[in-house]
Amino acid sequence: MAANDDMIKKDLIEDGGNSLDNKIVNIYERIDKLEKDLENIFSNDKITEDEKKHIIKEIVQDEDLLKFAAETMNKDSLKYDELINELKKELYNNVDDKIDEKIDKNNINYNNIMLEQNLKNFKDISNLRKNQNY
Repeated sequence: MAANDDMIKKDLIEDGGNSLDNKIVNIYERIDKLEKDLENIFSNDKITEDEKKHIIKEIVQDEDLLKFAAETMNKDSLKYDELINELKKELYNNVDDKIDEKIDKNNINYNNIMLEQNLKNFKDISNLRKNQNY
């Protein structure tokens, strides 16, 4: 069993095709299998005490490996949460920037309209004064 540790690590940790939930289910399935194997081993009277100790040692190693895999997945989950939070902040900032740009553009348009209206009013008043003076 110990010879397969590297392969199990690769299966549990580096497999990008499985979701975190699938990996967790896989860990629980492996733990269940270890428990069943342990029950079968200790119910067999033909196994010597040394063999039982060796099997227990391998099971403990597998359990440690599974704990390591679960911790790694938990860290990965935290990294994904941090990334999602960063993306949310960036999205909110982009939305705020777009809103600010639209407000600025509307203010500029409004100011241009008001300037044009004031210029027209000024011309009209100027023309009225000219006409009154004549």
